[in-house]
Amino acid sequence: MGSSQSPASKSKNRHQRQQKLKLSHTEEQAALQKQKDAGKSAARRLRRMARNSAEVARRSTYSHSLAPECESQVGRVVRRLESLLIKTAHAQVKGSDLTGLLPTQCLNDEVMDFFGSLILARSSSRPGSGILNVLVLSVFFWKALIDGSSKVNQWTDRESVDIFSKDAILLPVHHVSPPHWTAASINFRKKRVESYDSLGNDHPQVYELLRGYMDKEHLRKKGAPFNFTGWVNHTPGCEPFAVVIEEKEY
Repeated sequence: MGSSQSPASKSKNRHQRQQKLKLSHTEEQAALQKQKDAGKSAARRLRRMARNSAEVARRSTYSHSLAPECESQVGRVVRRLESLLIKTAHAQVKGSDLTGLLPTQCLNDEVMDFFGSLILARSSSRPGSGILNVLVLSVFFWKALIDGSSKVNQWTDRESVDIFSKDAILLPVHHVSPPHWTAASINFRKKRVESYDSLGNDHPQVYELLRGYMDKEHLRKKGAPFNFTGWVNHTPGCEPFAVVIEEKEY
């Protein structure tokens, strides 16, 4: 004979089953929320890692030679110079322009021309001492050259300079894409037209325009085309601007 349950017992059992179902649903919801939270946390970590990787790449590109404490110290020194005006015989630079020397900052025309004037002063101050006899052209020379302007003649006409009597002609070159400075040289001692790019790029336009300038200048000053026999184009790779003026390079 089967057992029978009282209405109160049935109600109690029904309540227990509902509680179990509610608890199971709550645990399932909690598990789903935990998965969502874990996913969000992982996404945050990935974004943080991406930002850190980008920062490492940026710093390795622009400031790998400076430790953070050194970078901070250099920054303080440069900022203290902001109110100064520094002059040479051929150029001047404001202290505020020197902030372009800090990592990730861009060098302006004034800094590039001022550096060139220091090279020129060094070259002309001690003739016969073994220091290279160089002519340093300003940033505006390259601008005139790519524009095909006759203004390129003023750099030699103004002071009756014979470029063919020099050991080398140096000039800064600004590129638009990607925006950065490189150095170019007409190396008469080694018969090379040189391009120095810290990004390791080759620049056929530099060779073409400088060779064209040499030919026109020789025809204008000497009455005959320039003889390029034995001359080569030279791209050494990732080297800074200063390498161009080292005596060992010539």
